[in-house]
Amino acid sequence: FIDKSGEFAVESKYCGVLPFSCGLAAFTASPVPDARADFGRVETNQINGKDSGLFGYLDLGGKIAISPRFRSVRNFHEGLAGVEIDGKWGFIHTDGKIAVEPRFPVVYDFKDGIARVHLHGGYFNHECGFIDDAGKFVIEPRFDTCRDFSEGLAAASINDNDKVGYIDRNGTFVIQPQFYQGFDFRDGVAHVISHGRPSLIDKTGRILYQYEECGAWTDDDGFTDGIVRVHDMRDPHHPRPRYVDMKLRPIIEYPSLMAVHKFSEGLGEVYRRVRSDHSGMVDSLHGYVGMFGEVKIEPQFDSASLFRNGLARVALRVPNDDLRGLPGYKYCFI
Repeated sequence: FIDKSGEFAVESKYCGVLPFSCGLAAFTASPVPDARADFGRVETNQINGKDSGLFGYLDLGGKIAISPRFRSVRNFHEGLAGVEIDGKWGFIHTDGKIAVEPRFPVVYDFKDGIARVHLHGGYFNHECGFIDDAGKFVIEPRFDTCRDFSEGLAAASINDNDKVGYIDRNGTFVIQPQFYQGFDFRDGVAHVISHGRPSLIDKTGRILYQYEECGAWTDDDGFTDGIVRVHDMRDPHHPRPRYVDMKLRPIIEYPSLMAVHKFSEGLGEVYRRVRSDHSGMVDSLHGYVGMFGEVKIEPQFDSASLFRNGLARVALRVPNDDLRGLPGYKYCFI
């Protein structure tokens, strides 16, 4: 880990780490599986796999705060982290003591004092409910599927032709199950599929807008400052990611720029396809636009990321003799 000046705050002597949260970062002394690593970085909130050794947690000084004894771990949220012991998931405090005894096949992070858990694992994660920080169910696991709460509501279904509605913190449906899919609320609206068409609803379930093209869809993260990325599927062979406002109007009028992520700190990442001087193949250059679609940072990087605390990670292409003449990459922050 480095600080904002680029100096090492924690020396690089561990094989797998997660970002710090609540002053702690998960680590392992054993190599992580290749599928979980990206140039030595683990970018998922969950590390898993029998070949990845055992995980513990470091403090901000790089010292071991919780000794490695968990097969799988999650980040800390609200002072609690999900851990796997003997094939079951529970939660620990920041001192490593058990807060919720491991008894669930699947758990998610605590948000606003509750955490989503499932009584059955597998692809669909059936029997979903919510527990408090003592492990007591505050919403019984009577739902076939559910998502985390966002803006006071959570998408859920009760095996009624797999239709999705939205529940409140009491577990009561305030929007009756009627959608094929439902995602989180952001800025007061949520994305659903209604009668085969991607749509936007408000918190009463009223449909605000519907996409003309059935293939269009948006990011699960939803709106940020009234802007969301959508996938324009009018040409299914060449789908075009773009940014739109809450009335689904494009905010970028440049046909050569395509959207990448959600907006962060008033900037949205875009890329432009260019032909590589090195290989003759098509590459992409990344930059940023503002909330009115204006170019703020010209596309010039080989990859980029969301801004956080005023900084974004970008990659620059450089010669790399280890790759037999092919270019390599170096990362920095702008």
